[in-house]
Amino acid sequence: MRTLLLALVPLFLALGCGTHSGGESVVLAAPADSTESFGTVQPFELTDQTGQKVTLEDLKGHAWAACFVFTRCTGPCPLVSSTMQKLQSELKDKDVRLVSVTVDAPFDTPQVLAQYAEALGADPKRWKFLTGDEQFIAGWIRASFLSPVERDTQQPVGQSISHRTSIEAVDKQGQVRGFYTGEDASQLELLRQRLEWLQKQ
Repeated sequence: MRTLLLALVPLFLALGCGTHSGGESVVLAAPADSTESFGTVQPFELTDQTGQKVTLEDLKGHAWAACFVFTRCTGPCPLVSSTMQKLQSELKDKDVRLVSVTVDAPFDTPQVLAQYAEALGADPKRWKFLTGDEQFIAGWIRASFLSPVERDTQQPVGQSISHRTSIEAVDKQGQVRGFYTGEDASQLELLRQRLEWLQKQ
């Protein structure tokens, strides 16, 4: 597994951001019952849209889908959130969780995320929108999901943060188990099946 991860690092970093740079999103869509694993989610403590602290331990025992967005995004973020919205409605196993992490934490306060979540019809018990320290979040995303996050202050606000647009499947122990396209719903059924299989393990 370590050899596989070392081989994947250049792939993930070279492909860059699928949001504002014009690059391709990384998609390593594992089949529902695949034993493949792509690394470990690092511990975190962030704040959700209700103002409650959320940690990695809070998600243990749940398979979950993770994505990275920001509310001022004028690129693909709304498409990613729409895919997550569809995932929430189509999941048959209500124990599966959804987690959207902002990459624009200074602006995306819990209050801002609460409005964003409400507009998406997000169930706060099942779908968390997380914010916290911007530098911590960028480092955590890179360490956990091999995904770079970069801010370019020369760009318009809605295009100023580069990040990936894939949706990640994470198992009940915090292992990353697949990367699925987030900008459209072409892999939504595969992602749903993957998460529900992981929840049963």
